[in-house]
Amino acid sequence: MYLFGKSLPSTVCDQRVLQESFAAARQRTRTFAATPVRAIVDTLDRLGKTWTRGGENWQRAFEMSRESLPFSDEMIACSLDVIPGLLDGANITARIKSDFGGMEKLDQFVQSHAFSGRERAFPLGVLFHVSAGNVFLGAIDSLLMGFLTKNVSIVKLSSRNIPFPLFFANSLLSVDQDTVLADKFALVHFPGGDATLEAMVKKESNGIIAWGGEEMILSYKSGLGLGVKFIEYGPKISFQVVTRAALAKYGAPQVGEWVAHDIAMWDQAACASPQDLFVEAGVDVEPLMDEVARSLECFPFARGRLSDDEHVEILKEKARARYNKIMRGGDYRDGSDYLLHLDPDPGLRPSPLNRSLVIKRYDSSENLVSQLVQYSRHLQSCSMLAMEAEEEALASSLGSAGVMRFARLGHVMEAPIGAPHDGRMTLMELTRIVPEELDSTLEGFANDAIANVPFYRELRGGRLVRQITEMPLIKGSDLDTGSEEKLSRFIHGKNPGGYVFSSGGTSGAPKYMVYTHDEFAIVAELLATAFRAQGVRPGSVVANLFVAGNLWSSFMAVDQAMARIGARVLPIGGMADKDQTITWLERFRPDFVVGLPTQIIELVRRAEATGRKVKIPAILYGGEHLTLSARKFLTSTAGTAQFGSAGYASVDAGPIGYQCLHCSGGEHHLFASHVHLEVIDGEGVVTSRVKRTMPVIRLRTGDLIEWLPDAGGKSGPRSCPCGSADRRFRLLGRADSQFNVWGCRLFINDIEKAIADCDLGSVLFQIHLKQDQSAKEEVILQVELPPATGLDEVKLRDLVYHHSRDLAATHPRPWLDRRMQIVRVPEGGIQRVERTGKIKVLVDHR
Repeated sequence: MYLFGKSLPSTVCDQRVLQESFAAARQRTRTFAATPVRAIVDTLDRLGKTWTRGGENWQRAFEMSRESLPFSDEMIACSLDVIPGLLDGANITARIKSDFGGMEKLDQFVQSHAFSGRERAFPLGVLFHVSAGNVFLGAIDSLLMGFLTKNVSIVKLSSRNIPFPLFFANSLLSVDQDTVLADKFALVHFPGGDATLEAMVKKESNGIIAWGGEEMILSYKSGLGLGVKFIEYGPKISFQVVTRAALAKYGAPQVGEWVAHDIAMWDQAACASPQDLFVEAGVDVEPLMDEVARSLECFPFARGRLSDDEHVEILKEKARARYNKIMRGGDYRDGSDYLLHLDPDPGLRPSPLNRSLVIKRYDSSENLVSQLVQYSRHLQSCSMLAMEAEEEALASSLGSAGVMRFARLGHVMEAPIGAPHDGRMTLMELTRIVPEELDSTLEGFANDAIANVPFYRELRGGRLVRQITEMPLIKGSDLDTGSEEKLSRFIHGKNPGGYVFSSGGTSGAPKYMVYTHDEFAIVAELLATAFRAQGVRPGSVVANLFVAGNLWSSFMAVDQAMARIGARVLPIGGMADKDQTITWLERFRPDFVVGLPTQIIELVRRAEATGRKVKIPAILYGGEHLTLSARKFLTSTAGTAQFGSAGYASVDAGPIGYQCLHCSGGEHHLFASHVHLEVIDGEGVVTSRVKRTMPVIRLRTGDLIEWLPDAGGKSGPRSCPCGSADRRFRLLGRADSQFNVWGCRLFINDIEKAIADCDLGSVLFQIHLKQDQSAKEEVILQVELPPATGLDEVKLRDLVYHHSRDLAATHPRPWLDRRMQIVRVPEGGIQRVERTGKIKVLVDHR
C-alpha cells in the first residue's frame, strides 16, 4: 500500500487502515485546496520528464508489467509511452482550461460570464476512486483527475493492477521535494464485495468515482448517503460505422487498415475499443474483410496472452461464424490472433474482444439506430467514416441514440486533450462551482465601483447611492489615465490581465483604457450580434480595414467578432499598401468591407485613378461619420448597395448600440442587456455593464440622441422587424457639431448637405474657424477634390446659405462671400490624425 507519502509492505487494507486513511485524508483537504494549481501542474510536468522511453522509471515499469500484464511487449511499451504526454504541463493546462475556461477558477473567485458576480471551483474534499483492471493506466489517469481538482484521493486498486500504480506513486515521491502531491493520496486494495469497508467508503467520502462493471457500480451506488457525489463509469460498448460513399472514396485497403488499428490497440480492452463494425448496405463486405485481415496479420503489435475463459469465448464466436457461413449467408476470417465475423443477424452485440470483430449491415441511419437501441445506455464511442455531406445527419441520429463520442475511423484511441468523457466534463464534476453573487442592479454596479475604485470613491466621498441618478455625470476628460499611476485610480483590483487601449486621438490627448480578456470577449460577442444584424453570415467574406496596432481596439474587436460568426476574414488593416489592398479586394471580392470612411474612400479613389474597378457590395463603417456625398460616390463607383454602422461604440465605454437592416440614418438598437443609456438635455449618457474592471458610470458621450417611439401600448414594447426587442434610438450628431460664428449657429450637417447637393463625388472636408486682429470671424472650408473635378464656389456658398436657417435669417447672401473662404486641396491634402487616420472635421483657431 501507499499511504500519503509512505510505502507499506502490506498489500491488503483492513477496516482500521481504511478508517485511518480517511482521517488522514480529511486533515489534508484544506491544505490541498489552498495549493496553487500551477504548483500541481509543475510537479506533474517534472514527473513526466522522468518517464521518457529508456529512462529508469520507464525501463523498470516495462520489466514489471511484462510479468503482470497479458499484453505483448510492444503494446506495453506503447502504453508506457503515453505517460509523459499524460503528465506534460501544456497538456494538463489545456485539459483544465477545457473544463473551467482557465486556470484561475481553481485558485480564486473569477468574474462570471453568466451572472453578475464571481465564481470559484472548490474540490469535493476526499475523493474515493474505484479503479478498473482492464486498462492499467486507468488508475493513474483517475488519480491525475483528483490532483487537478485538488481532491485528496484514496484509490482502491484492482487485483489485476497493483504493482504498477504503487511503482508510479514512488516515482512521484522521488521528484516531489516540496510535497505538493506525494502526501495527498493513498493507494489501497481490498476484495470487492466487502460490505463493511464499502459502507465506510460511502460514509466517509465526499465523492466516489467508480470505473468498472455493472455489479460493482450498483454496489457502491446503493445506499449512498446525501451529499456524496457519485460519478460512474460503468460497462460500455463501442462500434464502428462505414458508409458506402466513404468506402468508395478511400478504398478497401485504407479503410481495412483503419478498422484493424482500432480493434488491435490494447486488444479491445478499453471502453472505446470497437466490438462491432456496421457497413452500409450495398457494399461488398468480403473484400473489406480481406483487407482488415491483411492489416491485422501485419500489425506491428502481437496480441497478448489469453486466459482459458477468453479462449473459450473466441471458440464460441468462431463456431457461430462457421454455422452462419454454411447455413445463413454469413462469412468470417480466422487468423492466428484475430477473428472477423460477418453476422447476418441485425443488432449490436458484444464480441469476445481480443481482436474479435462482429460485422453487421445497415440500410439507413434509422435502421442503424434501431440496431443499437438494446444497448443505448451503454454506448460509448463510435469511430465513423462518412462523407462530409452525410456525417452531420448520421452523427446527430447516433448521438440521439446515446453515443457519447465520435472519432475518426482508425483514431478512436487518440482522444484529444480536453474532450468530454462519457458525455461529461469530468474535472468540473469533481468540483463544486461556488458563486459569489453581486447586486445586479445599476445601483449595485455603482456601489461596487464606489467601494473598490479610487476615482469613484473620491467622486462620491465614499457614500453609496440608492439610485443611479445620484452618481455625478462624468466627461471623457475626467478619465485622466495618461500614465500608469493615474490609470490605477480607475482600476477595480490590482494589475488585471487584459488589453490596454488608447482613446482620444481625435478629440484630445490620448488616454488609456483597460479591458480584461473576459470583458473584451464580451465586446467581441456584442459586435458579432451587430454584424449578424447587418447580414454577416458564416462564410461571408469580410475585409477588415481598421488600423491594427497603435493601441487601437477596432481591428482586434472586429476580427474576434467575425471569428464568432464564422466569417471568412481578410485581415488587411488600414495601413497596408493601397495598391496591394486593391489587389486583394479584386481577388477575394469581399461581401463586406469594414473600416474608416476616409480610408475606404481613398482606396476607391486610388482604384479609379489607376483604371481599376473595385466592387464593395456592403460597407460597415465606424470611427467617423459617412457623409451623404461619400455614399453617393461609393454607390456610383464601387457599386455599394448597403451602408451600415459597424457599431456605435467608444474605447471609453465599449459597445453601446448596433444597427440592423431596418435601421436607417443614425438609428440604432441599444445593447440593452449590457448598457444603460440616459438622454439628458439631448445628450447621451452611458453606463457600461461590460466594464467592471475599469468602470464607466454615467459618462457623457458628447453625442446628441433621441429615443425612437418604440412603445407598443398595453402589449409592451414593439419589436423591430428584425425581431429584436432592444430599444431603439437615433444619433443626431455630436453635441459639438454646432458651432457659433458671426452671431449665428451653424451645423456641420448643414455644410455636409451643401457639398452633397453640389454633386462633387466623394468629398472629404475640414472646417477652420479663425479670427483676425479686429475680431472679424472667418470660416475656411477646405475641400479635397480629384484634379479633374470642377468646383463652383458660388454654388457651394449658395447651398450653405440655403441649408443654414440662422444665416438666412441674420445676414444677406452677398455678405457670405467675404466671410467664407473655400479652399480646394488635392487628395490627401487635409491633415489626418497620425495615429488613427481620421479627419478632425472642425478646427477652431479662435
